[in-house]
Amino acid sequence: VIAIGQFAQSAGFLTYDKVEAMIKEKGFYASNFNPEGTGIKNQYKLEVFNGDSIVIDKTTGLTWQQSGSKDYMMYEEAQQYIENLNQQKFAGFNDWRLPTLEEAMSLMEPNIESGLYIDAVFDNKQQWIWTVDKYSPSGAWVVDFYVGVCFSFRVDPSFFVRAVR
Repeated sequence: VIAIGQFAQSAGFLTYDKVEAMIKEKGFYASNFNPEGTGIKNQYKLEVFNGDSIVIDKTTGLTWQQSGSKDYMMYEEAQQYIENLNQQKFAGFNDWRLPTLEEAMSLMEPNIESGLYIDAVFDNKQQWIWTVDKYSPSGAWVVDFYVGVCFSFRVDPSFFVRAVR
């Protein structure tokens, strides 16, 4: 079980070797890096604040958007999306951010629920989400709940955002 506060801060640039080592060390499931991974035992609680649905994970201490962005967006647009959430005080908070790769991988389940490798408490529209961690100046890490993997990709295509705090 991961204790609150045991997630690494954004490491800046993460190589494939560093990502594979982190995923295996944490026991996260990823079909490309650790197909034997069992994930962590999250303790989710769905809450609604100010009309906004959030998921509190008592295992990690993180709070997530239940749904995330309605549309795909490029990485730069994802940063603006986060700024807008904070300006609007989504669910009463103004400290939302993109998750680190490690945080996003903590959501990965080793089995499909509601069509994705993520708990059914989350909206299943956000199949692929951006993370704050980069692979290169023009590439960021993405978590793919549809296939159960993470990968690096250029920042100009579009993926979803699921903010965390």
